Amino acid sequence: MQPGLRVVLLALAVVVSGGLSTMADARFQAITLVDGANPVPAEWLQRAGIGYVYTNVALDLETGPDGAPCLPQKERAGWERLQAEYGASGIKVLIMSNYYAHNPEGTDAYDCAGNRIDMACLQNDQFYAWMRDTIVAQARAYSAYSVFGGFAFDDGWGVRVDCDYCDTCTRLFRERSGLEPPAFEVHGGTGVVDDDDALLQWEQFQREGLLRYAREQSQAVRSVSGELLMYTIPSDSYFYGRLLNASMPREALPRSASALIQRIERIQVRNWYLFQAFPFPRVPEADEDGLQHFAVGCHFTANSPKLVLCTEGPFLQSYNRTQMMSPKEIAQMARITVTEGGNAICYWCSGSMTAEYPDGFDGMETANREIVRLGELIAARSPAAAEVGLLYSTTTEVLEQPWETNLSERWVHLHSFEATAFALLRGNVAFRIVMEDELADGALDGLDALVLPNVRFLSASAHEAITRAAADGTAVLAAGECVDIQGAHPLDYDVTFWHRMIRSGYRLRSNMDGHYREAERGLLPLLRRLVDQQVTVSSPTGISKLYDLPRGSLLMIANWDLKQATWAEITAQSRCRARDALTGGELGDLGDGTSLTVPIAPADWRVLVLE
Repeated sequence: MQPGLRVVLLALAVVVSGGLSTMADARFQAITLVDGANPVPAEWLQRAGIGYVYTNVALDLETGPDGAPCLPQKERAGWERLQAEYGASGIKVLIMSNYYAHNPEGTDAYDCAGNRIDMACLQNDQFYAWMRDTIVAQARAYSAYSVFGGFAFDDGWGVRVDCDYCDTCTRLFRERSGLEPPAFEVHGGTGVVDDDDALLQWEQFQREGLLRYAREQSQAVRSVSGELLMYTIPSDSYFYGRLLNASMPREALPRSASALIQRIERIQVRNWYLFQAFPFPRVPEADEDGLQHFAVGCHFTANSPKLVLCTEGPFLQSYNRTQMMSPKEIAQMARITVTEGGNAICYWCSGSMTAEYPDGFDGMETANREIVRLGELIAARSPAAAEVGLLYSTTTEVLEQPWETNLSERWVHLHSFEATAFALLRGNVAFRIVMEDELADGALDGLDALVLPNVRFLSASAHEAITRAAADGTAVLAAGECVDIQGAHPLDYDVTFWHRMIRSGYRLRSNMDGHYREAERGLLPLLRRLVDQQVTVSSPTGISKLYDLPRGSLLMIANWDLKQATWAEITAQSRCRARDALTGGELGDLGDGTSLTVPIAPADWRVLVLE
């Protein structure tokens, strides 16, 4: 997120009807960040389906007459306003602080060039003792207000570093592995990497610090209350926008620029969505491992770091001149996100601007009314089986992170992966994301085809698993510069088209559509011949996904075009009857050679039940 922001708005659209819920329920919460000095009106939040808010708070508390922690004097007036605005509405307030960037002296991380970074070493016991005490004190102090509902951790300027080379990390890695930390250096070409290679062990060691960080936060909160909510924003998409094309030798990185070398949070890739600017997961409970997917973080400012720029909305005059997405774009973003499988969506914007943009809530409200109407169907859906896999290579990610002169060198595989995911969506080819580090768990089972988007490196075990799958009949399709795999088929498909565009800062829909057209030339026709989908959708600009229901199927189709209406022709292998889930109207029969064509208005969607 941007530095210096006093207020952020984040709205999670409820996708199941019935109002608010607790963490134990299957229903989803709605969340927004507000400023105590100028709270977003409760009525705005309610009509947009928002039932929780979060707000920035101070790390340093005061001590009350009874010796217990209490709010600083400067925050009390704001919390009284929050209590007055939301107390009768049922809206709860979560608190947000950043801990790793406000660490005690002597607990700092050091980057690959030996520079001290303004963030904590995530293996440092002293830092965790301080963080635990701080969170416990916050939980107790803010519980004095009935509107307090929990935590939304760590939104802020992302001062994370790829690998921490501090003395603590270096010593612990030596003790645990018997190895020296590998150098942070550029890796050319392609290759297979041993599973126990020092570089992969060093990467795993670093990620253990990230896992511990979330666990320590959870344990601190649960030591005070079992009811408080715990969410976090672990990373922002710097590789999309602000810092994508920065030219700077890594040795010259200033302390304040450490966000330039921010890690990729794999939960953001594993749960990929077209409009996702940041993941908004749940912090794990004691019996859970790692961050738990919850919501899709979507900026509704026009030029924020999301994959595609949106430019229709007005400019607002606030602390700077910022363009917003239009209400129509906001509603479309929500519809597409839910079509892709999102069960909660986060609308992010600076609250100082949101208070001056009530029209933005009209777009949220439009989508929310429809989503609530679909609540039972969305709650019951599960993704239909997909026969195409799209590989994200964690080994390529690790070896691609060191750069020579330009930060864009680090994202070739990521951009190739994401642009191919978009092309599959646009082409209405059902697919599932396959993470390299999950291959041992049967991630390739049931696939007729596996697409490798510029996968330059693989671990030995992953290479063996994919080679075995190719020998067993899975079509392994290598796009771009890929590691050699026996039985793989090279593609005449320019998988790096989008990367070249985004590297230059052109994150426009027209360029994303250009990548889709390239995929229609060299990738999608082949996949359509290889797989046999139970339900097929053909549409000029429709994005579709099929879900299983306890009885029948749910087919969701959203129009990618903001200006032009489109149509979708639907065919099915088995005979079924189609019903419009939003209107209840009967649409006719499918199957046995009979197809159905439905119109879709600009930026709108159609939701069909097939029984």
